Amino acid sequence: MATIKLIKAFLKKQKVYAISIFILTLIISASFISICSVLIDGSQHFDTINENSNSPDFINWVTPQDYDEDKINTIESNEYVDSVEKTQSISFYSDKVTVSIFINGEKTGHSIPFRLYEPNKHSYVLETKDSSYTPSQGKVFLPYIYKELYDCEVGDYITIEYRDVELKYEVEEFYEHPFSSSSMLGFKEILVNEDDFEDMKELDDDVVILNTSLYTYLKDDTSEDTTTILRSLNKESDIENYGDFAYSLEFFKQGSLILLQIISVILLIFIAILFGIVLLVINYAIKSSIERDYSTFGVLKALGFTGNQVLKIVVTHYVLISCVGILCGVVCSFGLVTFVGNILMSGTGFIYQTHINLAVLIFGAVGIVIFIVLLSILAARKVKKISPVQAIGKGKAPVYFSNHLNVSIDKLSFLPFTLRLSLKQIITNLRQYVAIILMSVFLIFSMITMMNVKQEFTEKNVLKLVGVQDADIWIRYKEYDDKMNDEILSFIEKEDGIENEFMEGNTYLTIENLRVFSASMNNYDTSTIQPVEGRWPKYKNEVSITKVVADSIDKELGDTVMMRYKDGEEKEYVICGYHQTMNELGKYIFLSEEGIQQLDESYEENSVSIDLKDESKTNELVDKLKDTFNDDNIDVVNLQENMGFQSEVVVGAVQSVANGVNIFAIGLVAIVVLLISSICMEREKMDLGVMRAQGFTVRQLRMMFTLRFTTVVLVSGVVSLFISLLVSDWLLSQALSIAGVSHFSSEIGFENTFLPILLITGFIFVFSYVVTRKIKKVNVVKLIKE
Repeated sequence: MATIKLIKAFLKKQKVYAISIFILTLIISASFISICSVLIDGSQHFDTINENSNSPDFINWVTPQDYDEDKINTIESNEYVDSVEKTQSISFYSDKVTVSIFINGEKTGHSIPFRLYEPNKHSYVLETKDSSYTPSQGKVFLPYIYKELYDCEVGDYITIEYRDVELKYEVEEFYEHPFSSSSMLGFKEILVNEDDFEDMKELDDDVVILNTSLYTYLKDDTSEDTTTILRSLNKESDIENYGDFAYSLEFFKQGSLILLQIISVILLIFIAILFGIVLLVINYAIKSSIERDYSTFGVLKALGFTGNQVLKIVVTHYVLISCVGILCGVVCSFGLVTFVGNILMSGTGFIYQTHINLAVLIFGAVGIVIFIVLLSILAARKVKKISPVQAIGKGKAPVYFSNHLNVSIDKLSFLPFTLRLSLKQIITNLRQYVAIILMSVFLIFSMITMMNVKQEFTEKNVLKLVGVQDADIWIRYKEYDDKMNDEILSFIEKEDGIENEFMEGNTYLTIENLRVFSASMNNYDTSTIQPVEGRWPKYKNEVSITKVVADSIDKELGDTVMMRYKDGEEKEYVICGYHQTMNELGKYIFLSEEGIQQLDESYEENSVSIDLKDESKTNELVDKLKDTFNDDNIDVVNLQENMGFQSEVVVGAVQSVANGVNIFAIGLVAIVVLLISSICMEREKMDLGVMRAQGFTVRQLRMMFTLRFTTVVLVSGVVSLFISLLVSDWLLSQALSIAGVSHFSSEIGFENTFLPILLITGFIFVFSYVVTRKIKKVNVVKLIKE
């Protein structure tokens, strides 16, 4: 009973401590539980929709000219394969005719296949209707992600235009599919009913291509991993090189969840830093409490309380506050998870209602409590050594904050008197400011890191990360015409002027039995995408790869690799450099045009990217090019406008997270400063009273007190800046490596380095100055008496 009464007394006496620790533990528990719940449930949701829609383990998209029944039989006879299903889809595409597809009035940059929706075979979750519902006549179901990418709603239209033909289909519903969900994946399908599908088949044969999708299902009792099975299938049937493209379910899962995982990892790093700050605050509060209540603990020991009992009182006090904060954080997480889910799940294309994961809730809350209990015991252990006689007799020596660094202020005579006194206090009580320094370092480091993310994740930079050059106009030739290309370049040069231009091409190749997206450029020196190590290919036997590919094939810079096109002859290449890209989740290589032609004689670079001197004239110039060169052989595209929608989702989510973390950090500053300033105020009341009696004004005392905190934070800012230069880019590289970005490099600038320091310093100045208003409310005599 006595112990309970003492704990209650401490809680009443230390309201500032209690409120600060309560808020911090609430924030840490609510954030951690919400983020981890969304991360885990996102992965589980993918598995659920995959199972419910009867999705295959591998999918090959095969055009009519590549269809091979023997190849299909070989795949089906593999020991790991249970069955192979053949499904038809229709693409509108022609080498001779320009085909344009518009979604809600916005032209797409690629062909989108139309597939018959058969819910008895593959049923998908629909936004508002039952999954058994099929599209009405003249209407279609779109992937749910198109609502974000094209701002599309039910009632909008899909339009297909070629020659004098215009086909229009109304959007009736949106569906969720594990293969067609994410904004990070290019593969999408539009679902139609049987009558519309049959009508499409009867259209112009030159434009309508009837493709076959091969769905390969593995046996349920297969114990081997996907990589082993894929190698076996490649060895027997070369499944990865069959058709226009071939992907595994594992690839689609990684692509669908990649943005969720990147943002979650960045946020969890910040949560870990925040948790470190919480532990520092509790540690600081416990030690300050022992220092202040030294005599009280001596009296308790004199009354018969053992050292362990006193320790139990101190530890229980802080653990109880933390538990209440964690409990409230758990309650708040049920509301916060929806907000967090809306940010983290953006770009996944999931029709998904976020909820709290029970396992995360239990293990997260219990784990946080265990850490706090252990820290509290460690921080308060010296309370057992307090001597009752010494404590009661006012003969105490500082248990934690020994004043052993005394410096005369005369040695600082070159500084203003108020600043000298502030520095004197800092130097004299240096150990008690260590906690403030560490917390400031953590906070400023977090803000600098988030500013780095915000600075680099702009639309242009994201396009570079997915392999899109920094250019304004992109022209694709169905059959490359050198004469026409010269005429187009001359026309652009006269109209506006060309800053940079280069030819490009791409295909799929196999490197060491790994199928990868492969590209070439006619002049790598003009590329806006640069290698992170080594150099671009110069000779026909050289290849630049990503770290993702290097890890997959266990090769390094300078090693030789064997490459081939489909089932053609293998040739040897030398790895000359590393580059990075999020495209194809990092499975992306670069060669010279001659290097690819060694493997595929028909390959040619068939597109040109043009960077204009005045990018504001891009739209006008694109219209002029279409009018002047009205040829079905070419397709002219405003590159930034056409590709921008793909980066908007990524940029929007990352920018929201970065801004949220920065605002969060400033709020945290307010809480920490409130706590530590209040502790220092309590400890120094007598000193402040003496100084007021000596003639110091209230304003001078408040400024002197505030300058102490400001000086400490400025020093912390310098330390944070150096730590950020050493660690921040490396830390973000590790977080982004799952998406193929192995080398994150930020540029030093005012916004991402000095601005965080100035912001934190400024807010600490304001908050600490506000706290010192209490000095005005206490008269000199009372201050001296206390």
